[in-house]
Amino acid sequence: MSVKIGSLTKDKDFDQVFKRGRSCYCQTIGLKIIANKIGQNRLGIIISRKVSKKAVDRNKLKRRIKEIIRLLIDKLLVGYDILVITLPGAKEKTYQEISKILEQGLNKLKMLK
Repeated sequence: MSVKIGSLTKDKDFDQVFKRGRSCYCQTIGLKIIANKIGQNRLGIIISRKVSKKAVDRNKLKRRIKEIIRLLIDKLLVGYDILVITLPGAKEKTYQEISKILEQGLNKLKMLK
């Protein structure tokens, strides 16, 4: 079953996830989740300039995170807003390391089926 993932776009949605969401942080990536009433998962990614001054590096990291979540979409519970916060040091991680960190974080938050 293919489920589409939406995007968090509005500031009020980001604020709601920050204020009320459950969180799980490691040294390089943090996750915050909150249930929504949409019946669809939505993803938001925050990558600050502290991670990298170059937009190319930040966009590459964002594409990697989106792809990892896309591959995990069938394992995720439906109806949640997921916020991925990258911290300095995430740029040096490989795709496999980021994937492992995200999967462990989602598992800690009990988001995986």
